[in-house]
Amino acid sequence: MVWGSKERLSLAGMGKIITDNIEIDFERTGKFTPIALDLLKGHANLGPMVNRFFTPSDAQYWVNQRSVHPTPRQTLVDALRRQYKGLAVQSEVTQNIDALNRETTFTVTTGHQLCLFTGPLYFVIKIAHTIRLAREMELHAKDTRVVPVFWMASEDHDFEEVNHTYIQGKSIRWNRSHNGEPVGQLDLDNFETVWQQLSDILPDGPKASELKKFLQKHYLPSYTLAQATRSLVNALFGSYGLVIIDGDDPELKSHFMPHVERELTQSFAQHAVLEQNQKLELNYTIQVNPRPINLFWFEGGYRYRVDVGPVFLKGEESIPLDSAKFSPDRFSPNVLLRPLYQETILPNLAYVGGAGEIAYWLQLKGMFDVSGVPFPALALRNSGVVIDEVDHNRWLDWGFKTTELFLSPADLSKSIAAKAGSEVLEKLEKSQDEIEQKTIQLARDLSKLSPGLARHLEAKMAKERHFQQSLQRKIIREFKIREESLITKAEQIRSSYFPGNGSLQERKENIFGLVYRYGFELIDEIVSHISIEPGTFSVWVASNTKK
Repeated sequence: MVWGSKERLSLAGMGKIITDNIEIDFERTGKFTPIALDLLKGHANLGPMVNRFFTPSDAQYWVNQRSVHPTPRQTLVDALRRQYKGLAVQSEVTQNIDALNRETTFTVTTGHQLCLFTGPLYFVIKIAHTIRLAREMELHAKDTRVVPVFWMASEDHDFEEVNHTYIQGKSIRWNRSHNGEPVGQLDLDNFETVWQQLSDILPDGPKASELKKFLQKHYLPSYTLAQATRSLVNALFGSYGLVIIDGDDPELKSHFMPHVERELTQSFAQHAVLEQNQKLELNYTIQVNPRPINLFWFEGGYRYRVDVGPVFLKGEESIPLDSAKFSPDRFSPNVLLRPLYQETILPNLAYVGGAGEIAYWLQLKGMFDVSGVPFPALALRNSGVVIDEVDHNRWLDWGFKTTELFLSPADLSKSIAAKAGSEVLEKLEKSQDEIEQKTIQLARDLSKLSPGLARHLEAKMAKERHFQQSLQRKIIREFKIREESLITKAEQIRSSYFPGNGSLQERKENIFGLVYRYGFELIDEIVSHISIEPGTFSVWVASNTKK
């Protein structure tokens, strides 16, 4: 795939970036929740929470289900054209927007908050997965076009979740005043401090200068955060035809108003979700609890929670909603109603999300059923970590498996000590087994002579087992001391990709620290290499070919 935007080529590498792509099942990583693993297995506990357990080859089933539900296609296309106005748009995007006016075009969607410079790496990974999944489903659905869509969470008001990112492990924070406004409407006030922090992190030189200039093209002083995010994501993924949609649009919301009115008068979401929660909480942890009214109200540029009454809550003050002012742009769905809004206006086949997102989608099927809106396929996004080829080769040379990168510091040091002391530990285990077998046989013989003697021997044997376990721990402790140098070096590599006590790189590190090191082609190669086989964690071994 050639970049749709030539501005990125100045930071390109000189050849292949990802030199090895190692795929590991989610379950083997020890990093994913029971509900995510059960979804992948098609566990019976989750059957009532989905229409059908998802596989990409089932695309025709999802097309048939979605086809019978009307979509406001012309309104959707008009809104997208309006939202893209003034932005340089790749032909692939234009063609996909136009195609959405046809009944044979559908979407695969993901979404995220408007994080600074895209925020954590999984922002890029989930979009890459969505692009690949849209292509795969198109192959399995007859005479159908499938468009990848990114939904901007522009109406979110949690500024503290979007105002920072980490580049090469160092924090960049956008400090500005925020009083509860939807983050998408924020102007880029005090953004010069962000540029200064970026300059402090990246060494002086042409690469740092070019990367900073690239980002500055998208975070213009005249932009809102929503406009900046759309511009940046479009530059990164427009060549793949990714369509970016902002739900904060009165024309789009007009088609959601029947559900808004029903929520205000009947609290239908709470009743439906609580019923679903009762089934889920028998085996899993509930992600989100519904409120009586799952809406926000815009007043004076701010977003306030709607409560029963209905009133909106402005601090401690309860203010009745003015029915004369009821218009689509006044309402904003919360985390539980937003998926319903999305599925009302998009001809959507599948939603791609992380384990946490999919967990709360599993609470929602009952709400969709009572609303008469088709519930989409739930596609658990895959995960990945980018590891430098030099570090990976060193790791293998030390005798480790790639999967051992996922170990905690304690388990890693124990594994190193156990390998170093394997000969001694094997002898101990063999000796213990021999003693155990002889003691068992003796206990049988003694039981015929005297049950009391047999019980005495069994008690002695239990003490022996305890002694052997204690001896094993002491042997491992001794080898930890002997292997201290290797443990230190191994932990340095592990912690650089799995910071803290094994958290995932994708949940913290920003893509642009990796782009600075490897070139923009890394993003293309992630799109190319990411597996859409459900439940796959990819270890992407990367080489800086400019070295």
